[in-house]
Amino acid sequence: MAVGAATVLERAKRPDIIVIGFDGIAEGTDLVIAGTAAGDVAQNAKAMGEISVDIALQIIKGEKKAADFPKVIDSGMMLVHRWNVQKYRADFLGLK
Repeated sequence: MAVGAATVLERAKRPDIIVIGFDGIAEGTDLVIAGTAAGDVAQNAKAMGEISVDIALQIIKGEKKAADFPKVIDSGMMLVHRWNVQKYRADFLGLK
């Protein structure tokens, strides 16, 4: 959605509106590099997957029940901005 919003705002010549994306995908970080977005909130997809598989395995093995786990689990996030966008892209997206 940030990509679409940034495109519309650029066409409308509205640099006064700040765009911040969400999800930490390549297209969102491209906006940060281009300066058309101030940042992007990146979820930790790797941790989300690892935690999910760990919980599923514990339930499948009968070690725990679904009710034993908290309803909300924080897998972490990061604010990607112009000072760390290249490192984030390299470390988490495998991009240069």
